[in-house]
Amino acid sequence: MYSVRKGFENDVPASIIGSPPNIRVVPSDQNLAKKDKCACSLGELKEAYCSFVQVHPEWFDLLKKSDEEDATYFSGVLADEDLPLQN
Repeated sequence: MYSVRKGFENDVPASIIGSPPNIRVVPSDQNLAKKDKCACSLGELKEAYCSFVQVHPEWFDLLKKSDEEDATYFSGVLADEDLPLQN
């Protein structure tokens, strides 16, 4: 799990931070205790995300439907990072 705070600090789109490879249900006290600690590196998150979207390309359609106004990840924000982006 890559922390939301670290994602914000490293300009990782919310669509990647909030994607299934990076979410899990934990009790609130555990979530608060971890603060900004990450259980994976940014590289590991990117790898997990790439694998996920290869298996679930419909993820892009869900993102488009859920947030038509914030499509920064479609405009190449992470294109230099070689993440699969759908244009």
